Amino acid sequence: MSLDAILEAIDAAAQARVRAVEEQAQAEAERLLAAAQEEAAHLFEEARRLAAEAATGEQARLLHRARLEASRIIGEAEQAIVAQALGEARARLAQARGEPDYPGLLRALVDEALAALRGSLLPGEQATLQADPRDRSLLERIIGEGGYDVALAWVLESWGGVRAVSPEEHVVVDNTLEARLIRATPWLQRALPALLEAEPAPDGEQPASA
Repeated sequence: MSLDAILEAIDAAAQARVRAVEEQAQAEAERLLAAAQEEAAHLFEEARRLAAEAATGEQARLLHRARLEASRIIGEAEQAIVAQALGEARARLAQARGEPDYPGLLRALVDEALAALRGSLLPGEQATLQADPRDRSLLERIIGEGGYDVALAWVLESWGGVRAVSPEEHVVVDNTLEARLIRATPWLQRALPALLEAEPAPDGEQPASA
């Protein structure tokens, strides 16, 4: 074989080796690139998931705080409304004696107080009705018309109503307007917010849906 042929053979072998190395290097580079791309995609998805979880958690915390604040504002508003309603009730009851329907109210309070006391009286015992002196003429007329066997004592200073007591005041039925309001206040504090929510909207409007 001539020298030129030998040189050509060596060059061809060298070129083939170079191509093989290049192809191997290209394949390795492509493999590394694919692995890097896959790892980058995984890291990106993980970062997005963590960011979404953080955003969701923060959103939930913000929503929880907003709900607590809304509940506080609503609670304070309801308490203010209840306090105003109770104040108006006190003002009206304090003026009840001057209302046209007070005689009928006083008669009902007397009947109720004596009925509640009756079971606590021993045979022969007489109940006493304690009242405000301002109700004297009206209460004496009510007792006379009703035929009640009771004693009267003008020892109270009240908005109206009576207090029925047994001898020596062992049993007391306080049916004054002040006492009635005091007994009703816990129920009103619970019930008024619900009653206000249940009131129809003015002019036939429908309440906004939650």
